[in-house]
Amino acid sequence: MPNRTSKYRTVILVMLLLAIVINYIDRAALSIAMPFMSRDFHLSAADKGLIFASFSVGYALFNFLGGYFSDRFGSKKVLVCSMSFWSVMCAMTALVSGFWSLFAVRIFFGAGEGPNSATANKVVITWFPTYLVDAKGISLKDMSLVSSLPWIFGALGFLGGGFLVDAIFRKTGKQFFSRKVVLVSSLLIAAVCIGFTGTADSVTSAVSLMTVAIGFLMLAAPAYWAIIQDSVPRHQVGTASGFMHGLANVSGIVGPAVTGFLIQGTGSYASAFVLAGSLGVVGAFILAIFVGPRSEARALTAAV
Repeated sequence: MPNRTSKYRTVILVMLLLAIVINYIDRAALSIAMPFMSRDFHLSAADKGLIFASFSVGYALFNFLGGYFSDRFGSKKVLVCSMSFWSVMCAMTALVSGFWSLFAVRIFFGAGEGPNSATANKVVITWFPTYLVDAKGISLKDMSLVSSLPWIFGALGFLGGGFLVDAIFRKTGKQFFSRKVVLVSSLLIAAVCIGFTGTADSVTSAVSLMTVAIGFLMLAAPAYWAIIQDSVPRHQVGTASGFMHGLANVSGIVGPAVTGFLIQGTGSYASAFVLAGSLGVVGAFILAIFVGPRSEARALTAAV
């Protein structure tokens, strides 16, 4: 029986991993397609910012609702419904005819994907392919290849983050420290790289900086989720995860829209990247200063 249980556990984990991979590919596809769509639909920078932000309206709301529903009705039912709905919305994207139809489809698309993580929808990640085309003059053909490089390192970072946290825990014996040191260090390095991306002189420099940034952002993800798992009772994990992830993704509503207006107002991407990087640095320091071992103590108390 233990071997059979282990076998099914592995299958379930592999299926969930594949679902998450498809989830991220689907949501990132618009970033790659946006230079083409903005030309076809005559979208301004502000329009593009609002469309990027629209995904997170539904996504942030259903992060929380999806987590609650998974605790209430079971994860299997929620996953089947959400994955079916997001697949339909992904297909509907091909039928849009302009700004408003694309805006609406992206809201519902985000709502469908929201329950699945219970990833801020990274502001600069959504804008990065468009930045390469508009600001660096890279061709649309080359953009598709070059803008995929950061995601390759992001996948490696995501896979390596859990191993790194475990290695630090085995070395120090400090559970909370192993999570926190990876989170703070990764977020700080990523924020600095993002800030400098907007001032990079060449495509090579910009892509290199963003590759490092996304790699470290994804490196922090396992520590983020591990802290949630350790901090709440088992029967509330879905609700707590959805609530925290939903709050984090509010930045995905505000950030892309503000970025669009900044670009349109200043005629430059530099201010948007610097702002995003600065906010990341502030967030890393807040995490370092205000999040302490009491979180672990409360988790242990709740477990008892």
